[in-house]
Amino acid sequence: MEKDWPPLKDCPQMKYGMINRYMRKFKWEDDPDDETITEYSSDEDEDGNRRKHVYTRSSMKKFLQQVRYTRGYDLDICPPNCLDSPFMLVTSNNLKCDEYQLQLNIAIELLIDHINDKTGKVYKYVDTLKFVDSTNRVFLMTFTAKEFAADAEEQTFLAAVFAPGRYKDEYEVLECFLRPEGPAPTDAMV
Repeated sequence: MEKDWPPLKDCPQMKYGMINRYMRKFKWEDDPDDETITEYSSDEDEDGNRRKHVYTRSSMKKFLQQVRYTRGYDLDICPPNCLDSPFMLVTSNNLKCDEYQLQLNIAIELLIDHINDKTGKVYKYVDTLKFVDSTNRVFLMTFTAKEFAADAEEQTFLAAVFAPGRYKDEYEVLECFLRPEGPAPTDAMV
């Protein structure tokens, strides 16, 4: 399997409009001030108060850097609402939820079949490192798998899976490749 970043124009994150807006430089990115930004969402908490979201400019810059360097695969910061992100970081606690567990199991089964077909070898799933959901039903996954051979080392894969429904035949592997060493080339305006 490939261990290079696929061309940016071919990646599902661009085709589905998930990272396009982050490939340009925002005016505030060069501002050294770590201004705190407070937003109030339209949803309310249990007391009827609008939810308050507080971000720092540095957290927004960190999010942008992670999206640009990994195309959204390796996010470890929740996207600030003010950046209108389609991403939702799914934590290990969220993965315990029945719905996510079902989706994860279907995606992993499909991805292992995909890897086996592409390599002609038999792989087994080891662990999910990152699971990022999106508003357009594309999951971005970082996971480990290894060949069934006794002395095989774990390998880290990145994969995008379109998951519009609850059944395996509805899922589609959009891309799956070995995790490259360096950051993704952005071909961007930044």
